[in-house]
Amino acid sequence: MPKVEFRASPANDRRSAALATLVDDQAVATAKLDADQVSQFIKTFAALRAQLLEPVPKRPDALPAPVDDPAIQLERLPTGAIALNIRHPGFGWIAFQLAPGSARRLTEWFRTG
Repeated sequence: MPKVEFRASPANDRRSAALATLVDDQAVATAKLDADQVSQFIKTFAALRAQLLEPVPKRPDALPAPVDDPAIQLERLPTGAIALNIRHPGFGWIAFQLAPGSARRLTEWFRTG
């Protein structure tokens, strides 16, 4: 069975990225993606990951590098839930919908640590 891998790297000007498909260490396809295309690629793969049967672990094996002081948007929804949006420099805006009880627990945690 052939060994297939994907490699990605930013262009020198950091305005685009190169994506290569390698089969047995030989490039068989390459693509140049701009920032919007990379964002769409990430969204497509995130949606695909969500459909796989093996769930994302309940706790991370290793914590990802933290983002210092990310931008946050909060909005109360008509259902009473809270929309929590956090901006990540690689993933873009990540949206969460918190039930009122979860929002209260989070508020309490911030108050008391």
